[in-house]
Amino acid sequence: MGDKDVVMRITGLDLDEAVSKGLLSTENREELEAFLVERSIDRGEGLGFVNLAYYLGAMVVLSALTWFVADSWNRVGGWGLSAIALVYGCGFAAAGSRFYGRSDTRTLGGLLITMSVCLTPLFTYGLQKATGLWTGSAPGEYIDFFNWVWSGWCVMEISTVLVGLIAMKYVSFPFLVAPVSFSLWFLSMDITPLLGVDHRVVSLVFGVFMIGFALWWDLREDVEGREYGFWLHLFGAVAFWGGLSTMDGRTELRRALYCLINIGFVLFSLLVDRSIYLVLGALGFFGYLGHLAWVVFKDTLYFPFLLVLFGLSVMWLGLWYHKNRNSLTLWMESRMPGWFLRIREIRGDSSSR
Repeated sequence: MGDKDVVMRITGLDLDEAVSKGLLSTENREELEAFLVERSIDRGEGLGFVNLAYYLGAMVVLSALTWFVADSWNRVGGWGLSAIALVYGCGFAAAGSRFYGRSDTRTLGGLLITMSVCLTPLFTYGLQKATGLWTGSAPGEYIDFFNWVWSGWCVMEISTVLVGLIAMKYVSFPFLVAPVSFSLWFLSMDITPLLGVDHRVVSLVFGVFMIGFALWWDLREDVEGREYGFWLHLFGAVAFWGGLSTMDGRTELRRALYCLINIGFVLFSLLVDRSIYLVLGALGFFGYLGHLAWVVFKDTLYFPFLLVLFGLSVMWLGLWYHKNRNSLTLWMESRMPGWFLRIREIRGDSSSR
């Protein structure tokens, strides 16, 4: 069998050549081409610019609404805020439902529905403000919801989670996990004052929980919705890494431990085939190298040369791995538990390419 991690780009000319060589019959060629086209659409291949336009447009719309209410916070009142959120939210949901029902515009429909869910906090706060049910300290500007966490936002976050879960029950669109996970993360931070625990510890624990849930999702027997795992891993990794990176690192021992954990993140990314752990682990590792260069070995002449040797060693290690990849992969897979193999082969980033 071929390497499952190899990204294959198959064109119609490749299928024609396979037919000419007797590897594929003329009848099966059309069926195979239709199957590959459908799989490419499901995975977003061949629609890179279209999907980019959809997602970029959605972000622009949400940003515009955020800036509008930030500027008009004290002028439109609670009922006005709720009315704005309700009109836009219902409009997005109605249009999204229509587009989602068509296979060629399903991504656009899912994004519109997600945008509707993202307006839930504005609608909830407007109701609280209008009815006098707002509790806790003053929240400040609405835009602060995205920059800081307050105990008074709990109702908004819970309502967003509930609306998101309801939407996910009827619409199978992985990006809906984003506002739900985001709100859960903020909710875990907002209940910190009630628990008397450092918010960085809460973020770290929440990240571990989310990563565990993501692994559990990856191990589900059904093969539908594998993209949900991407967002679960993303928010879990960011929550864990964010809490870890903001913790007290006054001693060099703690900083070295932080570096080792980030290296562990990189190795973990290889095991579960999720690039988000590689990105964050690399950021933390190079951050530690920067600390060594600018603080610990600031006036040391030989340290840059040690870094050069280290970098060349890593490159050599990559070359050695490239030459021995097949044998090493077989050796590792023979010692990996079955659930790890399933995550790599069915649920990892490579499986969606």
